[in-house]
Amino acid sequence: MSFYKNKTDARASKTLRLCFLAMLLSLGLVLPTFFHFAGGPAAGKIFLPLHIPVLIAGLVLGAADGLFLGLLLPVLSALISGMPSPVILPFMMIELSFYGIFCGIFKSLTKKNGVSLILALICGRLLYAFVLLLLARIALENVPAAIAVAGSALSGLAGIVIQLIFVPPLCGAAQRYTFARHKKQFEKA
Repeated sequence: MSFYKNKTDARASKTLRLCFLAMLLSLGLVLPTFFHFAGGPAAGKIFLPLHIPVLIAGLVLGAADGLFLGLLLPVLSALISGMPSPVILPFMMIELSFYGIFCGIFKSLTKKNGVSLILALICGRLLYAFVLLLLARIALENVPAAIAVAGSALSGLAGIVIQLIFVPPLCGAAQRYTFARHKKQFEKA
């Protein structure tokens, strides 16, 4: 955020960032409810609605905000709606945190939403699979770890397609809006 002329512009940016983060948090609480209402209890595992706000946060706001939302969103969702279940909650926190961090890191390296998203999904899914392999026997006592990893990857394919279609354009629109707004502020000064 080095293009600000003074502290007032920097404060406005911080306020805009916090408002955008709050909007993504709200979206993350409403979107899963809609999917579960429309598609039943299994819709969360299929369409991955909690992932969308975290991916957007990582791409638009950066790795730190992606991590923050990735940790906070599943906990608040579980407290408010009971989804994800207490057994799945730690895994969701880990997975979403990975996605938020990787989106922010890859966006800072590539500057492209689509490429960053694909790289983040690959790395996040690999790390999540590794964590599942290590912890699946604890949480899922009767299910072999390899089956848990494969089941998780296959059940979320529709959600990954949705993410690849909708997240990059949404991030681009948010970034264009923010840049255009700040550009107008600088022209007035």
